[in-house]
Amino acid sequence: MALSSIPYQRLADSPTVKYYTDWRAFQPYLEKPRQPTRGVVDKKLLSLLGLSADAVLGVAERGGVAGLEGLEADGLRLLELHRRNLSLARELRVAGEYTLLVEKPLDGVKSSHLEVELLDQSHFNLLLLSPERAGGLHTLTVDVKLKPGSQASLAVFVFDSLQAPGFLVLHSDVPRGASLSSLIVVARGSMSHVENHAAAGEGSSVSVCGLLAAGPGSRATLVTNTKQSEPKSRVSVDVLGFAASGVLAHKGLARVEKGAWGSSLVVRSRLTPLTPTSKVYAMPTLEVTSNEVVEAAHSASHAPVSDDVLFYLRSRGLELRDALRLVIEGSYLAQLEKFPRARQPAERLIPELSRGLLATPSLDA
Repeated sequence: MALSSIPYQRLADSPTVKYYTDWRAFQPYLEKPRQPTRGVVDKKLLSLLGLSADAVLGVAERGGVAGLEGLEADGLRLLELHRRNLSLARELRVAGEYTLLVEKPLDGVKSSHLEVELLDQSHFNLLLLSPERAGGLHTLTVDVKLKPGSQASLAVFVFDSLQAPGFLVLHSDVPRGASLSSLIVVARGSMSHVENHAAAGEGSSVSVCGLLAAGPGSRATLVTNTKQSEPKSRVSVDVLGFAASGVLAHKGLARVEKGAWGSSLVVRSRLTPLTPTSKVYAMPTLEVTSNEVVEAAHSASHAPVSDDVLFYLRSRGLELRDALRLVIEGSYLAQLEKFPRARQPAERLIPELSRGLLATPSLDA
């Protein structure tokens, strides 16, 4: 079957906007998926994070076998490209803390798959730190497994190229009594498409926090899908983002199926446009077929920063950019309280996020 005959996604995102993800950015790579020549990373960002990579997922690496059975993604055509182009599959067993750095191709297309087992009390850092001008596409799928009763955490940092798109899909299986906390930071990229899918077992806990930023020339979509089919599971999804002459979208679907009695789910999406040319789309959705849930709630906000807040800060002598910096950085920092093992590197990145957002000239208008 030709890739062109496969839809980008099954359904339109809204009656007025067909796709929040600009799939056209991927089209040149779909038509001619050339082999990559060299991989690169943004060493400045890696230094800023203060993390040392335990391993590098290189563009030149090949080997391993992965069938990708059962793997789902919102981007159907990109997932099929990933299947056909897959050249690297790696298995990881994480005990304690482990950091993996992923290279970005300078050109061409690289497709990789990771099978990650998180042991009890482990933490996994996944770093996709691309230089601004890298021109290749790295499609990456990650399948995360936990053992029953274990507790683990995951932090994903995506800083992509302003010259090429990115495609990342995470799948997590959280079994009975287990707990997984995931922090996903997405900033800078011509078109960054990131998906996080999680299945919650009986008595398990799934917590997802997304921090998004889209400055001038950046566009990012975060898709969060959770499924609860067994009793007494808990799901919390909280996404916060700012756009300054960029585009942000969060599609959050949470499903509670029959048999998941005593479960709870909360999905929050708060996206803030900082300039008139910014575009933000917050779309949290609940599907509840069990009539015995403890809590089911969702909320969406896509309003500018309150005039009252800005007036209060500026009445204290702050310039507009300084006032906005306080709002942006304070909002991001407040989200990190539930992620102690990812807090320190994330805190180091927050000033970088605000600098990218406040660099837009339209804030002076």
